[in-house]
Amino acid sequence: MLAGEVLPADIGDFTPAILKLKKLDPDIVYVSSNIPFAVAFMKQAKELNLTPREFHCIHHSGVFRQPLGDAADYVVGQSYWEPGMKYSKPQRFLALLRKAKIDVDDYPWSPAYMMAFEIAEAALGQAGTLEPAPLMKTLKDLRITTIGGPIWFAENGVGAINTYPSQIQSGMYQIIWPSEVATGKHIYPTPAWDQR
Repeated sequence: MLAGEVLPADIGDFTPAILKLKKLDPDIVYVSSNIPFAVAFMKQAKELNLTPREFHCIHHSGVFRQPLGDAADYVVGQSYWEPGMKYSKPQRFLALLRKAKIDVDDYPWSPAYMMAFEIAEAALGQAGTLEPAPLMKTLKDLRITTIGGPIWFAENGVGAINTYPSQIQSGMYQIIWPSEVATGKHIYPTPAWDQR
């Protein structure tokens, strides 16, 4: 919570940590936690009027946003994909979500699974075999654009599936960087609770 401070996962009262943060008047409060922890923290941050210039909660998906309502607005986090990304062609992905009755708000990792599927499909199609050596060579040479953007693999096999910084604005997620995929502009500083 504070630099070097780790709070227990089952904490019920964030008051001491929030009061410390208020005294520090931080630019950014960065919450690296599971969703229930982050939701509870944000509820108490609002109650106690903690007003940093920005809240960053790493998991700020629909299951974070829904219980917070407008208290989730302006929170920055990460997204694999959001509607309107400039080079995204999500028709197939959205059709699969509809068929499976999956809401991306409830399953924020589903775009990453779709990217992995697109990679596997392209690699298998290009390699034409399940033999490990040619398949690995194909993967390392692979350059495709998935719903989440360009994908490639380093020589050691590490891939380029990454999340994008996104911000909740009026209940919607906006990719705020990089500019070539951004769907909105970063709003900073966050308005104080009583000015929203």
